[in-house]
This record gives sequence, C-alpha cells and structure tokens, in this order.
Amino acid sequence: MADNSAVVGTTSLIPPTRDPLLSTLLPASSEGAGSVWTKIAESGLSGGKWAVETLIANGGKHHVTLPTALAAGDYLLRAEIIALHEAETDYPVNPARGAQFYPSCSQFKVTGSGTVTPPGTFGFVGGYSHNDPGILFNLYNGATSYTIPGPAVWDGKTGGSAPAPSSTAVVPSTTRSVTTALAATTAPAATSVSAPGRTSSAIVPAASSPTKPAGDNSGIVAKYYQCGGKIHTGGTNCVAGTKCTFQNEYYSYCL
Repeated sequence: MADNSAVVGTTSLIPPTRDPLLSTLLPASSEGAGSVWTKIAESGLSGGKWAVETLIANGGKHHVTLPTALAAGDYLLRAEIIALHEAETDYPVNPARGAQFYPSCSQFKVTGSGTVTPPGTFGFVGGYSHNDPGILFNLYNGATSYTIPGPAVWDGKTGGSAPAPSSTAVVPSTTRSVTTALAATTAPAATSVSAPGRTSSAIVPAASSPTKPAGDNSGIVAKYYQCGGKIHTGGTNCVAGTKCTFQNEYYSYCL
C-alpha cells in the first residue's frame, strides 16, 4: 500500500463557481442501494476559499486519502460537487432553481492487509433535504462559513459488517490509488442523478405549493446571478457594470 490517495479530476468547471466537494465510499457488492454509503472526505469553505476554487487552481485534480486500515475488496467511490449558484432559492418554491448535484462514480480494488470495513450509514435517497443548511444557501450574502450536508466524515477506524465478495474486479491494482472524473456541467438541476447500472436520488423535496419566482423579466439581476437560458423565468437585465454572459443554452449569468 505505497499510495492510498484517490485523484479526482475535471476539466469542465468555469469560474465564477463557489462549491463544496464530497467523497463517499461503499463496497461494490452493495450496488449503492440503501444506507450503505460512508463519507471519507469533504471540503467546503475555509479561510475564504471554496473547495472548487482549489480544484480549479490544481488543474481539476482533487486528492482524496483512503483510510489506511480499509479492508481489501472492490469499492465504489462517488465524488460529488454541489453547485450553489442558484441555491439561495428553495427547490420546492421554484423548481427551476435550487442547489445542483454533479456526481461521478468509479470502481476500484483495494489490496493489502487492512481489515476495517466502512460502516455504511448514509443513503442518497432521503439522505439530503431540500432545506438542509448546505443545500438551501445564499452564496451572495458574504457568508464566511458553510455547513456541508450529509453525514460526518468517517474516522477510518470504526468499521461495519464485512462486505459480500464481488465477482467483478475492476481496475486491478496493488495500491490504493484511483482516478475518476467529476461530471460537472451547468445543465439545469435534476432531482435524481444516475451512474451506469445504478441510480441514486440527490434530493427529495418536501411537498410545497410553488410561488412566483423572485423578480421578473424587467428586474435588475445582481452580479453572478442567472440572467438567461432556455427555462429561465427571472430577470434578464444585469446590474450596472456587468453583462449577461452566455455559458450554455441553459445558463447565462451576469459577469
């Protein structure tokens, strides 16, 4: 076990973006169903810098250290960015806005003498709530702290039950290193996200009667706010000193 780091990479992030990064793990045999995930790393806002700013500065690479005592076996790693540029609006109030979830999953094999299995206490179906502090969050009010949603990071020492053996070994390795890519885009937020062969729900909003979105097509849009896109129903006139900047067919923002 000469190397126990996982490298997560992306090339599709475009500033300005201020987002947290989360990494969760499970034995591959569980196939992601139920409360089987264990958070092994997280980073949000620290010292005035967001995790995704560091990710961009590092050329899209994010290193995650796997617990040294992790039991040998096949695992799935879910690396996730939560985009907060529209998170100040509660999803049930305006389904065209809200926090956006961009996960990617990779399978890898751990070899060695480790004996501790992840406790697996978190499930993505119902694990997040639409009004969790880190999901309903105003990025533009000068916040100096941020509460990362989901469970606490596992200490890597207290284990759960042993995973069932897996019949498929993907990316055989004699180390604890894995490389994956974050699927970070700016398409409209969806309430569920999929990986090949498995599906997990990123958010389960409580029932609520939609209300009229703040502002209208003649309103003034603040810097970094959305000003255009296929399903955009808010303001389109940017505040003085900025202009509506096209990013893709679904999203333009004042910059």
